[in-house]
Amino acid sequence: MVLTLAQTRSAWGARYQIVRGNGVLWEGEAPWSMGFQSITLTRAGEPVYRMTGRWLRGLAPQVQNTKGIKLYGVERPDGTPAGEIGLFREKGWHKPSYYRLYLEGREWRLYEVGLGKEGLKLPVWREGRQVSLLEKDCVVVDNLDRYAMFVLSPEDVVPTALLGLYYDFMRFGNRGQYQKGKSVSYLYTRNREVLAKYDPAFRGLCEE
Repeated sequence: MVLTLAQTRSAWGARYQIVRGNGVLWEGEAPWSMGFQSITLTRAGEPVYRMTGRWLRGLAPQVQNTKGIKLYGVERPDGTPAGEIGLFREKGWHKPSYYRLYLEGREWRLYEVGLGKEGLKLPVWREGRQVSLLEKDCVVVDNLDRYAMFVLSPEDVVPTALLGLYYDFMRFGNRGQYQKGKSVSYLYTRNREVLAKYDPAFRGLCEE
């Protein structure tokens, strides 16, 4: 399954669309706020999940020898807790970091692999295997980020979308900013353990 996660607005908050072919399947919105930030995934105008700074301890199992950063709670439309999402760093020198989503009793991990001029590769793993991939070009137009999404199974589309929205919002921001033109940035990953999470052949398994 091949989709696109595209930012459509950066001034006064961030908006996103998740598109397959010519159809918009989901949308994401992160309104500008002085207090708790929130990111909502919607379908046909109805909320699916909401990520919010109101994080509650104990929603997800503890990860040994790691430190959670920028932890957000994940809520269902009725406001009940469904899990958590955040950046986790393993303790020790040269240890890898990853973005972890714990949702409805299951766990997904997104790894950031920077390949310079080849762009960003963001493999997503669940239960010891890669299930999806996000790719971002090193060129950004009009301050609007864009990702190609490659997903093996429909059950991993929403978790991948949540990770992609959270990652872009936290990593690159672009909220409250308006800018015309192109910008270019190169990111490089040196950690071999993280580099090994990216399989260049994976996207071919998802292309239709």
